[in-house]
Amino acid sequence: IAKELKRNGCTLLSWNVKGSAIDASLKCDNDDLDAKGTLKGHFTTKSYDLSGEAEGTYKKMIPSTATLKLTGKWIGICKN
Repeated sequence: IAKELKRNGCTLLSWNVKGSAIDASLKCDNDDLDAKGTLKGHFTTKSYDLSGEAEGTYKKMIPSTATLKLTGKWIGICKN
C-alpha cells in the first residue's frame, strides 16, 4: 500500500489497524496535487481494497478534492 501511494507522490502519515480493517491518514505532494486526506478499507495477506478522499490544491492554485481508490491482489511469485 505504501509503495502504491509513493508512486503517486503520497505518503501515509498515520494508520490504525483492527483485524483486517485499516483507517489511515495521508499526504499527497506531487506536481499536480498538494493535499491531505484519509483512506479506509480492508486487507488480507493477499489483497487490499481501500478508498478515501484528499482535499487541497491542484497545480498549487485551484482548491480540489481527490477521490482515492487503491486495490491490489497477489497473483503469484514474480518470475525473473
